[in-house]
Amino acid sequence: MRLSILLFTVLLVHLSSASNVFQSAITKDAKVWKVQAIQKLWDERKKMYHTPLELLNITGTPRTQFYIKNETASPSGTLKHRFVWMLLMWAVTEGKVTRNSTVYDSTSGNTGASEAYMCRLLGLTFVAVVSKDLEDAKIKQITQFGGEIMKVEAAERNAMAAKMAEERAGFFINQFGNADAAEEFYESGNWPYESANVFHEIGVKLRELKRPLPHYFVHSAGTVVLTGCL
Repeated sequence: MRLSILLFTVLLVHLSSASNVFQSAITKDAKVWKVQAIQKLWDERKKMYHTPLELLNITGTPRTQFYIKNETASPSGTLKHRFVWMLLMWAVTEGKVTRNSTVYDSTSGNTGASEAYMCRLLGLTFVAVVSKDLEDAKIKQITQFGGEIMKVEAAERNAMAAKMAEERAGFFINQFGNADAAEEFYESGNWPYESANVFHEIGVKLRELKRPLPHYFVHSAGTVVLTGCL
């Protein structure tokens, strides 16, 4: 009897040790993935660099120059590219998105396309919860970067994205609810890890053009849609 207890105890010790080693390997792999994911996002930041700042020729305003910053000239072809970059950077660094995560979000097209792009970059599955009436062009905008589509009633998009993420152990990235966590409010100057704050880019470009900073900054309604004006 004592021998059986001893053997059982030894077996438990070995199983516990093997479990600890296995858990340690998982933790190490997760850390490696996180570091690599963050580096991929920084490489993407360098790749997308600055979207064009273009001078508009508007007659009748001889003392005023108008510039527009074209956010659609991005790798994913949408004006939400930089915003989604910040959103994924936040989600990865905070540990909300890991190597096995499936990312869900409610979208009407632009954000979903950029989310699909960024998730593919990191090797993640992205599911866009969209209105059942969303036009084909918008759906193609998402699927061209590997995004999956789930169609629901327009009013149910947010609730369904949250529900699917919870039921399937994914992450509802919630572009609306987490926008404040993703936005960058700092000025990076000449630091190599450059701020994705759009006004930082405007300042850099205007200094290159030897122009002063704007007297007025005009921002249209939306998450990151904007025009700059001086």
